[in-house]
Amino acid sequence: LLVSGGKICLEVLVDVLSVAPGGDVPGQVVLTSGMSGPEVEAWQTVCNEVLLGDQHGDFGDPDELVLVVDGDFGEDTKQTTMAVQFVLGLDTSGDVDQDTWHAVLATN
Repeated sequence: LLVSGGKICLEVLVDVLSVAPGGDVPGQVVLTSGMSGPEVEAWQTVCNEVLLGDQHGDFGDPDELVLVVDGDFGEDTKQTTMAVQFVLGLDTSGDVDQDTWHAVLATN
């Protein structure tokens, strides 16, 4: 989602918005350890794009993803979320809260 140059990958943004339960927007969907489902898959994809994005807007080699996109918010997802939060200058809680969503979406 975030790449150098401040561009957002619209495909992932659409995925995130489409899986929000009840039409909620990111920021209203809080993700925490132990959760699973399409919202978590979308977040895991966002994490990979934030951490693999380079100055040319490429997302790196898909065989070298930072995080496996499996829909399970386990310890790996929590640690990767903390890395994303650090990159975005946020408190590193490991939970995908309103501040985390807003920081990711504000990179447009």
